[in-house]
Amino acid sequence: MSFLFNNSDFFLIILALQFTNLKSIYFILFCAVLVSCGPDYGNQVIGGKLTVYYTSAEDQSIAEKIALYMKDHQLLTEEKQDVQFTSLDGAYRLNLIANDPSTAEQMTFDERKLLLDLQSELRSHLEIINFQIVLCNKKFEPIYNINQ
Repeated sequence: MSFLFNNSDFFLIILALQFTNLKSIYFILFCAVLVSCGPDYGNQVIGGKLTVYYTSAEDQSIAEKIALYMKDHQLLTEEKQDVQFTSLDGAYRLNLIANDPSTAEQMTFDERKLLLDLQSELRSHLEIINFQIVLCNKKFEPIYNINQ
């Protein structure tokens, strides 16, 4: 009776299969590292092109209210929008990404007034007294607080 493979061929096939599995494992680990190294802006509520990030799991309902408020008041655009809701020691903040961070501090009186009105409406809608809107860069790092 003749075999298709001799012992050395069999060994090479097993080695190749193990190497293929090893490559698969390395590929999966590599993908996991890439995903875990991405920015972590918190949990998220997604509605269309709007993503509301929130940093505390207890704030999911507030993030959902923010998303619905923005939709109901036609504050959404055709482009992807990201905002972030944060809470720390009873202080709440909605981080909005500025279109041009270099000019955020130079906004006109009318632009600032619109943001202050939005802040007041959201404060009332969310029923949060200590609530502020802060303009941020794309990494949600504050660049301008409209209240100062």
